[in-house]
Amino acid sequence: MKKLNNQGFALVETLVVSVFVLGIFTLVYVNYYPLIGEYEKRENYDAIESVYKTNTLKKFIESNGLNINNSYEYIKYVNAFSNRLGVPCDNIWNSLGINSLIITTYNIADVKSKIKNNSSISAGMKEYVEYLPDYKENQYQYNGRIIVEYKETVDESGSSNSYDIYKYATLGVDLHG
Repeated sequence: MKKLNNQGFALVETLVVSVFVLGIFTLVYVNYYPLIGEYEKRENYDAIESVYKTNTLKKFIESNGLNINNSYEYIKYVNAFSNRLGVPCDNIWNSLGINSLIITTYNIADVKSKIKNNSSISAGMKEYVEYLPDYKENQYQYNGRIIVEYKETVDESGSSNSYDIYKYATLGVDLHG
């Protein structure tokens, strides 16, 4: 038998293969794109060096005894932190590169709603607090939590450009009160 006009089959085959490949690329994109966003958040949220710095601050707070009076307290300046603890805190504040600090109860669900309208808290800090889970289970019996914003200034070598990077971390802390 002689093959007569087989071009229609080639067109259908090309369309089927194209739809199949497009479907695979869509599936890869839909599953891969959120991972990129999570990676970018993890780069600045709870980075290992920020957690270590926060643990140092936690030990300092616990050793000096800090009481919590409200559902949260926002501290932007080292003088306010020193007055709050009753001891000089310039060295630890500056050496850790702390930009701001939130001291709160362990469960932060109430804090999330309250800080939305606080204009003194930076947008990055608000976004980080919103990103955090509510921490309802407390296996270590902490009664407080510290949420810290760190500021790092990056100077590019050989260039006059410098820029700031903000990193965030949180830990449970034993607040006396």
